[in-house]
Amino acid sequence: MARFLILRLDGPMQAWGTHTFEDYRPGNSFPTRNGLLGLIGACLGIERTDHAALSRLAASVELTVRQDQTAPRPERNGETGDRLPIKAAIRLADFHTLLNARKVDGSASKFPVVSRRE
Repeated sequence: MARFLILRLDGPMQAWGTHTFEDYRPGNSFPTRNGLLGLIGACLGIERTDHAALSRLAASVELTVRQDQTAPRPERNGETGDRLPIKAAIRLADFHTLLNARKVDGSASKFPVVSRRE
């Protein structure tokens, strides 16, 4: 018998980070392998610093991700009882001030950088 786990990750404020560029931090619209392994590891109680246990976890699983462009919502309109319309995925941007940002040469900038994150 096959052993598997299905996770339905459906939330309005999910953020799956990708490669960062200091002042621009884009987000994926789907979870990365590292993000899912971190989530599963946290559920199993594995500490982030336990590299051996995390490596064993990574070697023990295969992952498949399905990304939906829209998601049906189970909520109903309070007045009519009709299901609410399908919502498309929306990417939001957020801004942060970053101190001591890395410069191209690896040194820290003495000026703050406004960072845009998705």
